[in-house]
Amino acid sequence: MPAPVCRVLTVDDDPIFQELIKALLKKNGVADLYQAGNDAEAIVFLNEQSDFDLIISDLLMPQSDGAPLFRYMKDSSCQTPLLVVSSALTPTVAAVEALATSYNLNFMGVLPKPLRFKELENIISAAGLYFPKPTDSVVAG
Repeated sequence: MPAPVCRVLTVDDDPIFQELIKALLKKNGVADLYQAGNDAEAIVFLNEQSDFDLIISDLLMPQSDGAPLFRYMKDSSCQTPLLVVSSALTPTVAAVEALATSYNLNFMGVLPKPLRFKELENIISAAGLYFPKPTDSVVAG
């Protein structure tokens, strides 16, 4: 049975992308969204609360390449689904996929920037997850 994606951690140094992904996820029913500007901030969030339904991370950031986050997830046995969204070239993407596989991460794949919601929804669905549209929410009253 598919599981809803309600708590998401995004990791990206680009404030414009962060605002776009925030609007997109909120519009599609994600209730709790946490945003980190780099791997170090993401690791702080994961240390404080490890119950995320999904992590969406960029690769090409000034202070990092995603490897510290991957290493942390491996070392802490974090099995939160991980999706990379990046404008990186094919050799970099292949290296990331190989690293995630060698670390036994719950790696969903890489989507190119600019992000298209339908591609995001398809990869989420393939992993047995779904976005709880706002109408799926039960409102107590």
